[in-house]
Amino acid sequence: MIQPDDLYTLPLLPLLPAADLPTPAPVPAWRQALDAAIATDPRGKQGVAERMGDNCTRGYVSRVANGDLTARPPAKFIARVEQYLMRVDCPHLQTSLAPAECATYAARSYAQVSQFEVPHWRACRGCPNNKPAPLAVSQDPLVKAKAKLSAARAAKRQQVAAHFAQPVTVSDINATPTTPQGAPA
Repeated sequence: MIQPDDLYTLPLLPLLPAADLPTPAPVPAWRQALDAAIATDPRGKQGVAERMGDNCTRGYVSRVANGDLTARPPAKFIARVEQYLMRVDCPHLQTSLAPAECATYAARSYAQVSQFEVPHWRACRGCPNNKPAPLAVSQDPLVKAKAKLSAARAAKRQQVAAHFAQPVTVSDINATPTTPQGAPA
């Protein structure tokens, strides 16, 4: 790695083509949350390790933060970071939730909530933390046929609306009547 005070390599950097320089990989959200927690905690890595539970040690947090692990940290550690450090502030409950818990609340349908949870369900629909899930494309032929028919009907409605949106002049009134394409005569 090139250090800022490296007198041998720094003068050579302008000579290297820009395409040969590696581009850094994007930093995952869990890693950003871990780094931010370490920076803001007064006890640093020890404080973060204590917040993450009994089985997480300061040494392991330090190894992950310094990049000393040869591979990506296990999914269990990443899940623990998401659970304890990546909190979402719920404006309705006025508390912080784990992202998975927030997603569980957001995914519920109206039929799944009790009468006491309806205000929370309504607030969740318009919450800025609620990211809508991508629409699943159905493989059912009947669903595909209905979607195709719906699209065809919408296109026909636009066609008819465009036809009737044109201004009518006096010469159009005196001309012989015409019927729109596809309409019965």
